[in-house]
Formats: sequence, C-alpha cells, structure tokens
Amino acid sequence: MNILPKDEFMPYMYRHLEFIKSHTDDNDIQCFSNLEYEKFRRVVDYMETTVYTDDKLKEGRKDFYNWFTEYDRRRGTDFSATFPEMIEFYNRCKDE
Repeated sequence: MNILPKDEFMPYMYRHLEFIKSHTDDNDIQCFSNLEYEKFRRVVDYMETTVYTDDKLKEGRKDFYNWFTEYDRRRGTDFSATFPEMIEFYNRCKDE
C-alpha cells in the first residue's frame, strides 16, 4: 500500500474507515466489530505516516508491475480489466 500515491489513494482509505466506523456494532454479526475498526484505523494511520524513499518507491512499483504481469500471463487473467480504477497507477509502475 505504501507504493500507492498518497494524494490519490488516501481519500479512499478515509472513506472506507468512515464507512466501517458508521457500521460498527459488537452486538450485530452483520456489522463490523470495534476490533475490526481499530485494526483498519491502524492500517490507515500507517499508510498515512509511512514515507518511502524515491528508490524504494521505484523498486516497489517495478516489483508490483512485474508480479501482476507475470500473474496475468500464468493465470490468463487481466489486472487492468479486473481493476480499471488502477490502470493509471499500473501504467505508472510499468514506466518505472
């Protein structure tokens, strides 16, 4: 998650965290528990505060692109068709 551009993807994380918070009820099995909310809140905090160096970002993005390209080849899948909202990021990783 730390190879994602924070300015583009943090709004998703905040929106999902708010959704979880508004659907938290420890007494309802169809809702999130407080523990689940706290776990995801820590994930959001980690993503928000962790900063990678340019070299680590570049390496991570290259690895991301190479891994999913190989996965698609082996499994006959298509990352871009499955995650159209990530095509721009995927292509950015390709350019690394």
